Order: sequence, then structure tokens, then C-alpha cells
Amino acid sequence: MGGTAVVGFPLWLWIDAEQWQPRSARVSVRGGSASVTAVPREVSWDMGDGSVIACSGPGTVFDPAVHTPGSDSPDCGHVYRLSSKNRPGGRDTVTATVVWDVSWESSAGQGGQLEPMETSTSRSIEVVEVHSVVVEG
Repeated sequence: MGGTAVVGFPLWLWIDAEQWQPRSARVSVRGGSASVTAVPREVSWDMGDGSVIACSGPGTVFDPAVHTPGSDSPDCGHVYRLSSKNRPGGRDTVTATVVWDVSWESSAGQGGQLEPMETSTSRSIEVVEVHSVVVEG
């Protein structure tokens, strides 16, 4: 994500499918092994304008062959109401934070849940206003 958003125009938010997958790690030691698996549960989007959007899944990828431009996202989207021209640097910082459910198990049959883990990434975008004039011709 990056670039430009337009005031009043629906912005679709999503995490790429290959990033929204369980992640596992395994370690072997003499006498056994242990593995840890993290599964993405939800993502929250801090839009930089005071809005935080909570989504229970990765969101829907906008596909112009399937979706109508200007339509709202069916599950994870935002509409900016003001441009970012009056904010510091003239831009908004959008931060996506994914919450992961984490579990572990050992070759000895033990296992359980660990505390949820969060990962995040941020991008800077400019939110602009678009004005038009209709002239009869």
C-alpha cells in the first residue's frame, strides 16, 4: 500500500493471500523436537486520520474485472473524509497490525497456547481532494 487516496472514494484494505497463512517453525534436539505455529486471526488498520478499522480476515482484493470501481469493500475498507494536506508532512501513515494466535507442541505430547503475537507494517499515503467543473457544451 502506498501512493494516493481520494477523499470520499472507498479504499479497499487487504493483506496478500501469501502473507495471510499460518507460519510454523520446528526445532530438534537430542531426544525430541518442538514446533510453534502462528495463525493470523485479525488485522487492524490505523488509517492515520484517527480511524482504526478492525477486520476479522485478510480483506478482499479489489479486482476491476469483478468489482465496480467506487464500490465499498465487502469486508474491510475505509473512506477518508478530509485530505491530509493539513496533517504533519501532508501525508497519512497507515499501519496494519496483524494479531496471530500461537500454539506449540512437543514430540513428547505436550503443547498449548501461547500469548497472541502482533506484527505490523506502515506506509505513507497522501489523501487528496478532487474537484471538477461541469460545463454545458
